[in-house]
Amino acid sequence: MNKPSQTSQFIGSLLLLMCLPLGGAVLQRHSGVWRLITALSPSFITPRATPFGVGFVRRSVSSSSSSSESASEGEGGESIPSSFRLTHFVGVRVDSHEIQTHAESLQDYVVGEHPHLDGCRIPLQRLHISLLVCGLESQDLVERATDALQEVHALLQQGDNGLGLARPFELTVPGLGSFGRRVLYGCVDDAASERLAALHRLMGKVFVRRGIPFVGHQAFQRDSDCPAPFTPHLTILKTSQGVRRLRKLRSDERRPLRQQLEKLGIPSVDEDKWRQQAGLASAGAVLGCQSVHSIELLSMQGQAADGYYPRVHSLKLQQ
Repeated sequence: MNKPSQTSQFIGSLLLLMCLPLGGAVLQRHSGVWRLITALSPSFITPRATPFGVGFVRRSVSSSSSSSESASEGEGGESIPSSFRLTHFVGVRVDSHEIQTHAESLQDYVVGEHPHLDGCRIPLQRLHISLLVCGLESQDLVERATDALQEVHALLQQGDNGLGLARPFELTVPGLGSFGRRVLYGCVDDAASERLAALHRLMGKVFVRRGIPFVGHQAFQRDSDCPAPFTPHLTILKTSQGVRRLRKLRSDERRPLRQQLEKLGIPSVDEDKWRQQAGLASAGAVLGCQSVHSIELLSMQGQAADGYYPRVHSLKLQQ
């Protein structure tokens, strides 16, 4: 197919903007419209239908293009691809019985009012706080990520700017937050958020220098001391979790539930009402506390014997 002209690309851009509020599934049912959007879209992006609208991914650049166009490079010369599949993450496990109990209570409360969200629950044994989400699509990248965490550990032992990053610490979950209608999460207290954000920045710098792909690496390459804002959070309900679970249903069961997810997302929660039911109405009541003794590199594929994500490497925090 011939490359679209600049005028055609401009028309394609307008079509993409007009279609942002529409669900991806709706667009794909109108295949003629979708083919037109794809054909006329600007040369540097590819439209992707998602359950909640039109998403965009940067198009892969041909191998004949210069490396500055096709990939970004770490300081050591390792290139980071412009697009990659998410396979692993670095995170903190949340296995506090208190937090898990209140997370389950919140899930039950939300699903009780909105039964179609039942599949959006995050399994209690998989509760965690992500620090980096990575695309480690080869064993070489997995080994480089492991080496990067070992370097982070060494840097922590050398000094951590007075934040005590090398030592175990406690975090609390004082309340709830959300990312639009896609994610309902537990907030992390300010002191722990500051530590986790500092660990995120340190790991991001090391991963970029070693050419390891992760979500947000471009911001670290622009300014490693001031990357994009990072919000540590404990995901409790997530619409994408529900969409994945719908695949296990028969098509006649899946269609109405998917339509509800696409239309409604996760409605806002009356936190005061839920707190009354959960016994958390008193001033200063929190969803629970978690002791943090390690940071782990985890695979998104499979499941460990205890129901958590398979562990690849663990960075132990020491007194």
